[in-house]
Amino acid sequence: MINTNEAIVNIDTDSALESILYNISDDYIQASIEEALKYKFRPYATRMPNIVYLLENKFISIKSVYTGSNQQIIDEKRETLYTNIINQICNYYNLSIVNEIPTEHIYMVTYMLYQILVSEFSERMLAMFSNFVFNNRDSLYHSLSQAQIDDRSAYTKKVYTDPVQIAIYENMTFILDNVASLDFSMEVLLALLADKNASDIICRYIGENRSLYKYHYASYITNLATRTDMITNIKLQFVNLYQSRVAMLDQNEPIINEGEGNK
Repeated sequence: MINTNEAIVNIDTDSALESILYNISDDYIQASIEEALKYKFRPYATRMPNIVYLLENKFISIKSVYTGSNQQIIDEKRETLYTNIINQICNYYNLSIVNEIPTEHIYMVTYMLYQILVSEFSERMLAMFSNFVFNNRDSLYHSLSQAQIDDRSAYTKKVYTDPVQIAIYENMTFILDNVASLDFSMEVLLALLADKNASDIICRYIGENRSLYKYHYASYITNLATRTDMITNIKLQFVNLYQSRVAMLDQNEPIINEGEGNK
């Protein structure tokens, strides 16, 4: 088990160091990641901890109290462990290591890969779809038929006034089915899930063997077991994005000084 709060006294012998490193169980970590991947879709739960971050803190703590001369033992254990984590995530998502990852980048790549594809999988996926729909709302609106635009429920008529917001909200299932049919490359997908910098770093070393978007993101929209939760959450986030935009526009509205309106 990983306990970052555990006090580590001075380590002055290699045998003591090896004993502590042995307690960072590869099998336990592998099982924990397997469990996290299995239950990564958590639309109504908080994010899971990033196990890579916890491990790095553990290694930093060990190195800070080790007074021996074989620091490479810690570095080798660290690099092997992170490489195993990357391989486990790659195997799950059908990805491959396409370039050797330098030692100085191994933690950063492992951390970002785990954060995006495991610990924050649900919230990043939902935010990605919601932001994509919101940012492309005008073109999506114009892709609807007149009949779809005119079809309004009593609820949306009462709550919303913007015709674009109403039309997209009412036709979210149709729109998301179309979005699910798109084909984003891994580079584009990671930029949408995180940012271009993270995407560039990961894609420098990791590549997809088949479409990451199609089989691990769009599939949550088309899969009947997850479809309802996906659409419900994305609709809610879309409304929140719209409301935030309206509030921002209201705040930026110019203030007319008294009497200016009569000039």
